[in-house]
Amino acid sequence: MLLFQVAICNGQNQQSALLIDKQSREHGLNLKDSVKSVRFFYTYFKKELPKDEWSLLYLRNDIRTSFYYEFNTLGKITAQLLFLKDSISESISRNKLDIYTYKNEYEKIKEKNRSVFPAFYKNFIELNYSRFPADSDQVMHKIYDYKIKDGSIDKVNEYVYFTHINDSSSYKIQESDLSQTIAFVYNTKGNLSSQRFFPGDVEEPGMLNIMGTETSYCDDTRIDYTYDIKNRLIKVVLTSCSEVVESEEYTYHPTKGYITTLKRFILNATYSRYPTNNMVAQYNEYGDIVEMHMIVKNDTNPPKTKVKLEPVHRYYEYDYDKHNNWIKCRLYLMGTKDEPTAIAERIIEYYNK
Repeated sequence: MLLFQVAICNGQNQQSALLIDKQSREHGLNLKDSVKSVRFFYTYFKKELPKDEWSLLYLRNDIRTSFYYEFNTLGKITAQLLFLKDSISESISRNKLDIYTYKNEYEKIKEKNRSVFPAFYKNFIELNYSRFPADSDQVMHKIYDYKIKDGSIDKVNEYVYFTHINDSSSYKIQESDLSQTIAFVYNTKGNLSSQRFFPGDVEEPGMLNIMGTETSYCDDTRIDYTYDIKNRLIKVVLTSCSEVVESEEYTYHPTKGYITTLKRFILNATYSRYPTNNMVAQYNEYGDIVEMHMIVKNDTNPPKTKVKLEPVHRYYEYDYDKHNNWIKCRLYLMGTKDEPTAIAERIIEYYNK
């Protein structure tokens, strides 16, 4: 598979484009430097937290990712495990991992100047196999076929198929396995200006799940990217069926250059994983979220403190290692910062100690 390379803006530093997987919202990650593996786990929950709210907040907060990842020396994800029953000490079973493999063709693609984290970016990875379900011999494959034009990605064909684990090597991809096609358009500066999405099966197109929302495929389903005079990404808009589904806007620190504020607006999504349509997130200089505020439409006076079971305010505080990756996060998910609702930690292994 081919990697669409970009330069990642983190403070004043332009980092290697090959860090894209580790710093993309598509995986919910923000990792810097040469990470070998990362293990996520909770070490504390507020005791008096009601069971229904505990379950909700355990899964739905702004930092939780899969519980285990492995990376190669180029920063590409090579293995992933969504859940660990004992997230602190459970041994990693190799036959339960989702495995990712890649072709070594990075040099064919020109580097593009774009700020990425926390802006949305669609990662393109080759999922070699994933057990489906976890204890089955049935495995799912995702293959990305890249078409290159003038050194840049012109389009990507995504194929999905299922095999028995022992029959994977002999399977030949068929046109009926095509899940979707994504076309790329660039502006005069060589930056990605839009992506257009087409279903593999026009008769039964299914739904497009992207940017944390779900929408129908239409002739105009696309994501458009807007940049400022400093060539920084400032707006992302998802459109489908002639309607704006979702948009995000980004504000940068005036001197240090990192993204400080993200504003998200959801207008016509079929499904959204967020409790409100509008929200504002604040980020620190390391690219980690420090506050999420859900905006309640037609709010009351005094303002509402919850949307259903979810508080409208979430806060996060971090402890960092020498690589500027957080290793402990105090999550304040009940609307105030008086006491942590939960504490999450990460064990991170590096290739460069």
